[in-house]
Amino acid sequence: ESLDPRERRPQADIDRRAVQYLIDLRLRRGMLSRSHRRSTAPQRLLALAHCSNSRARCLASLTPRPLPELALRPFEVERYPGWTDGSASLSSSETEPLSLAELLLHADADLAERWRALSLGYPSHNEGSPWLRREIASKYSTESIDERHVNVCAPAEAIYLASRALLAADDHVVATVPLYQSLSEVARSMRCEVSAWRPSAGPPGAPYRFDPADLAALIRPGRTKLVVCNFPHNPTGALPTAAEFARVVAACEAAGCYLLVDEMYRGLEHGSREPLPAACEASAIGVSLSGLSKTVGLPGLRLGWLASRSPAVI
Repeated sequence: ESLDPRERRPQADIDRRAVQYLIDLRLRRGMLSRSHRRSTAPQRLLALAHCSNSRARCLASLTPRPLPELALRPFEVERYPGWTDGSASLSSSETEPLSLAELLLHADADLAERWRALSLGYPSHNEGSPWLRREIASKYSTESIDERHVNVCAPAEAIYLASRALLAADDHVVATVPLYQSLSEVARSMRCEVSAWRPSAGPPGAPYRFDPADLAALIRPGRTKLVVCNFPHNPTGALPTAAEFARVVAACEAAGCYLLVDEMYRGLEHGSREPLPAACEASAIGVSLSGLSKTVGLPGLRLGWLASRSPAVI
């Protein structure tokens, strides 16, 4: 555009502070030489910035705008009619639930008193009460997990919180498929790229298997930020051996990415299989998602937790 101010569009209204801001911004980006800093003529800035209408348009042209997040798609599994009456459903994923009276029969005198004195006001600790977090931490086999590494929340909330804490737009995620929808859907809505780690079927009658070699091929060092697993896997029942799970952990550590394992079915292994080490036990990059809805039949409590030694999560 012309440097003659008489030829500028009359609605252009750029004050001296905006001029200096735009010049400094372009200097930082290497778009102007140092000699231009000495010029404070608004018309020269207009020619260099290729903006002619207004200060707002000049600023808008130089300020990157992040793409808006995508809408979360409908959570189809939660809309399935079979959820409304678990007693008549063959698709129910939890054990037979207990009533509140049946649950309290298992309480010792101390826990029964805690229940009677339980306040329904706002909690004094956002992460959950210290005694509850200590009790949860005691279920893990390693002494490196204590109440500081546990955050109590509803399991669905935990998925959202972990995704938000660990991911940003354009990150790469690898997830076992099929899986609980929000384990990948929150990442997708944040404009992350999600790659599917699919199980392979063996001979007829043989269990499904998630091959660690397939995971290693999907991981992109420097770009993959999170691997999401569900073991024991729903709905296939696939469960890696301890050696295979160690390879999964090692692949994540080598790539510098986090490992989030949905452990809601941990303790319901088929036959004589022992539970795998919890992700939070196996590595400092491991994040365990667990709760009371599946293994102990208490989905109505809406109680779960995240456990990790990583400050980025907890």
